[in-house]
Amino acid sequence: MSYLVYDSASDEIIVADTKPPGYTSMRHLELIFNQVPVWHEPGLPVGTVLLAIRVLLTRKNEFPFAEINSAVAQIVAQYHPDEYAFVALGASPKMIKWILKRKGYETVSINVSKVHSNVGTTKEFELYVRGKLDRIRKNKIVLFDYVNSGEGVAEIKTYLSRLWNKGPIMAVALGVGPKFQPGGAYAQQIDYIVLGIPELTKGFEALTYKKILGRNKVQRDYATYPNIVPIGKVFDGDKVRFANYKSSFARAAELGPFNLSLGDFVEMVKGESHDLDDDEELVW
Repeated sequence: MSYLVYDSASDEIIVADTKPPGYTSMRHLELIFNQVPVWHEPGLPVGTVLLAIRVLLTRKNEFPFAEINSAVAQIVAQYHPDEYAFVALGASPKMIKWILKRKGYETVSINVSKVHSNVGTTKEFELYVRGKLDRIRKNKIVLFDYVNSGEGVAEIKTYLSRLWNKGPIMAVALGVGPKFQPGGAYAQQIDYIVLGIPELTKGFEALTYKKILGRNKVQRDYATYPNIVPIGKVFDGDKVRFANYKSSFARAAELGPFNLSLGDFVEMVKGESHDLDDDEELVW
C-alpha cells in the first residue's frame, strides 16, 4: 500500500509504504477529487496539515520551480539583500516576491497597471507610492518585473527616482519579451536581465501565472490612479486562490515538484479501502 503522510519533522507530505499506527486522516476537495486522504499524527492543528496540503497541491502544479529559484538566486547574487530592498512591480513577479519574503528579505509591492511613459499620473498614486517607500529601511532599491518592451519598468524607475533620494534604484528584468529592443531607450533603464529562464518567461508572456494564481487587489490605472482599468475587478474566487498560493508557494518552491505516479495513486486508493477512519476530518 501507499499513503500520503504528513511528516512533522520535515514539515511536508510524503509518500509512505505504511501508515504510522494511530494516525488520523484529513481530506481536501482538490486532492485528487477527494479520493486520497492525508494521514497525520492526532492532535495537530488543522491549519498545520491544511497548509501542508496546499503546499503539496502547489508542488503538483506545473510551475518551473528550478527556473523560479534560479531567478531568485541571480537577483540576490547581483544585489545583496544586506544592501538592497526589493520592490515587485505589478502581479507578474508575485512568485519571486513571496520567496524573497520567506527568506527574510525586505520586500514590498507596487500594484499598478497600464503603465506608459510620458502620460503622467496622479497625486493619489504619489501618496500610495510614498507609503510603500516609507516602509523601506535599506538605502538601495531593486525594482523587478517581467519586461515585454521595458516601458513600464523604465517609467516606474524614473518615477521612483523623483521620490527616493537615499540611494540608487536598480531595475531587473525577469526575462524579456518580443517587444524588447536591446539598444532602445527603455533598455537603457534596465540594469540586469535574469537569464536562463525560458519556461518562466513564456509563462509571464502568456499571463499563465496571473491566471493560475488569481488576484487579491483590483487593477488600477497608472494615468488615472486610483481608477480601475476595464475588467480590472477581482472576484472572490480569485482572492481565495491567491491567498492559498500566497501561503504555500514559497515553501513549495523550496521542496520542488511533487510527482505522484499512477501506480502510487492506485495503491493509495487500495489503502483507502482498508483504512476507513470514522474520525476523518473533511476540509473544503
